[in-house]
Amino acid sequence: MQHFFVKKINDEFIFTKEQIFQILNVLRLKINDEIILVNDGYFYNAKITNLKPFEVKILKKEKADNELNVDITLLYCLAKKDKIDLVIQKASELGVNKVVLVSSTYCVKKISEDEKEKKLLRYNKIAIESCEQCQRGKALIVEDVIDFKDIIKYKKDLNLIAYEKEKSATFQEELLKENKSISVLVGAEGGFSLEEVLYAEDNGFKSISLGKRILRSETAAIYILSILNFYVENVLC
Repeated sequence: MQHFFVKKINDEFIFTKEQIFQILNVLRLKINDEIILVNDGYFYNAKITNLKPFEVKILKKEKADNELNVDITLLYCLAKKDKIDLVIQKASELGVNKVVLVSSTYCVKKISEDEKEKKLLRYNKIAIESCEQCQRGKALIVEDVIDFKDIIKYKKDLNLIAYEKEKSATFQEELLKENKSISVLVGAEGGFSLEEVLYAEDNGFKSISLGKRILRSETAAIYILSILNFYVENVLC
């Protein structure tokens, strides 16, 4: 059944014009067809009762139980082409709560202050669509585009930085500890400068290896998020 993240004001659910267009013109749903509305961690089973104006009747409310019990933030350095789109989509599927885009030394892609708001709107639309597709109870938020020095604003109980020159692969031991929140920092195509790694380590980030091979930026992000998922849902549960 199709899921839609909607705003809720008092007891009224607010649909966007795009959502109504999708329901009526793309999905071609009719009166008495059912959809699921998602708001603040709850699923609302709803039946369409009117098309113009568009109206629904709530049939059942239930708490969403498919979110991770660890708050994960991905700090992802700006990558080229559509890699950011892909990483946001997969981070949504893998239960990440927040993505913060980071401008680092070796980033080829840049986002100016003038275009940041427009970019964030687009990225959050990708996140919402992906969260609807995988039927999450909460939408991932793409919060900001920051300079590297501002990563310290997003520190959590456990903070990791994926560094290709790090030889140790024992960071899984850190995942066995009781961490209610995790922040993971992944570089762009050129990785991190030594100065950035030292800055991160001096501010509480643990440098980790992702294996013997050098991974592409987007692969590295998906790889480590998958490991976090496995530990949170299968080892720490």
